[in-house]
Amino acid sequence: MTDPRTTAAALAALLALAALVLRRVRRARRRTPAAVIVAALGALLCTAYSGDTSWNFARDHLAMHGVAERAVMFAAAELALFAVALMARQNLGTTGAPGTPGTLVWLITGVQVIPAYSESGIVAGTVRAFVGPGLAALLWHLAMGIELRHHKPGEESRSLPAVLVREARERLLSYLGLSRRGRDAAQITRDRWTRTATRRAARLADLIAAGAGPRRVARARRRLATAVDRTDAGVLPEQRAVLLDRLAAYRGAADLASMSLPAPWAVTPGTVERDAVTATVPPAHAAGPGADTERPDEGETSTPMPGAVTQASEPEPPAADLAELAVVAGVPTPAPGDQLAAEQLVVVLRWLRYQEDPPRSYRAAVTAFRDAGYVGSEERVRRAWGDLMSREEDGTAAR
Repeated sequence: MTDPRTTAAALAALLALAALVLRRVRRARRRTPAAVIVAALGALLCTAYSGDTSWNFARDHLAMHGVAERAVMFAAAELALFAVALMARQNLGTTGAPGTPGTLVWLITGVQVIPAYSESGIVAGTVRAFVGPGLAALLWHLAMGIELRHHKPGEESRSLPAVLVREARERLLSYLGLSRRGRDAAQITRDRWTRTATRRAARLADLIAAGAGPRRVARARRRLATAVDRTDAGVLPEQRAVLLDRLAAYRGAADLASMSLPAPWAVTPGTVERDAVTATVPPAHAAGPGADTERPDEGETSTPMPGAVTQASEPEPPAADLAELAVVAGVPTPAPGDQLAAEQLVVVLRWLRYQEDPPRSYRAAVTAFRDAGYVGSEERVRRAWGDLMSREEDGTAAR
């Protein structure tokens, strides 16, 4: 029988943890949707449900009979699950993927299924495993995914399970012939029968060429006529064009083996001569030592040498200074020592990143940020860096 003092201590610890989470939620309620809050609270309760299983498992199978020993050790897996879930959530805000912590969430969940079956058998153990660690991991995952879409609309998780699910879905749709969006059921049926009619037409031609019997030829003709009728090629010009193009490609595929094609790395003589002339002409068009390199007078035009290829090479624009970037972003110029807004942090990090060639990494940019005297917490700087990287990937960051 469970000691009432132990139950009271466990409830007190759970209430303290819930109060901490609610305090964090209250601070973040302006930027976190209600779905994420409810999912996080549900995951917390399921983690506590799993903790009850671990408490009994530590007593019955791990020989932890002391209350103090169990109080310290039984919730190791639950706290680890809670910790890696929070780390995965933080990774989503910076890199866009849960990373290793996201994988550890499912690994810990799989291990926690063992105590559930050991304590309660097959039937009750299945309930404990699903409501406890299984549902907790699922709710943590959903909460992280919802929050990612809340902060970055249209963004999808780049974790390994999410990528595998999306790839499997796309491959299945392609196999079923449903990869093209925006088609109705009638068009999908016509496209399928168009491919079938192409194969049957080629089959009929092969039978006739091989001198097949009349019955086989007649059967192939009937099947081809049925397929062509279902393509609606006789009444739809665009479908008829697709059918003829497919049939021409299908029947002419064997000609690819005998076609004479130039090697892709073969270079024509004109290309070699043009490259040689371009390489021998100096940038200043100097004819040799002591040649006149003065610019022509206004109104004069220089005539290029026959066969020479001139290239207009513009120098790369110099890196914009901080004030110009602030004007483009529509924010006041950031000053060292001042409390910076989120967009000002992005401007400063962008300016520091492209001061050098190659651009600075995150750690180098943060070091330069601190050395220059700018102020900002590590979390805000990391979030601004993630915003900058997202803009660069989307092509919206000014180059």
